[in-house]
Amino acid sequence: PGAPLPPLEACGLLPSAAQLEAFASSCAPGPFSVLLRKFFSAVRTDGGLYFVCAPDDMYRAARLIDDVPLSVDERLGFCAAPVDTSEPAVAASFVRYAKAHAAANSSGGTVRVGVRATKRVPATDREILTLETA
Repeated sequence: PGAPLPPLEACGLLPSAAQLEAFASSCAPGPFSVLLRKFFSAVRTDGGLYFVCAPDDMYRAARLIDDVPLSVDERLGFCAAPVDTSEPAVAASFVRYAKAHAAANSSGGTVRVGVRATKRVPATDREILTLETA
């Protein structure tokens, strides 16, 4: 179908929840965002083919939901999501969703998302932002 993909030159790695939990057991208790920073500061790779992914967006996302009662696995999933935390409305929607997810977990319910379906694909950044913050 398409052109062949070029060979990978490097691969980014993220820790698993189990690795973060094991690392956390050797650290003083604290917010998940601090744990992430400590982990990424301590971890090393052999260099060359692999590098550790530690984007600032992941730290910002972690700080936004530090007070939300989530498991390490859930936090990691939320923090790895492609969310523009620099956009206040998107960040607020992210926190609302994380809180709704936590509340649904504690009550055994499901998360209801009030996103309105549109009849056409968003064509502008503004239209996408409107959907992201619904």
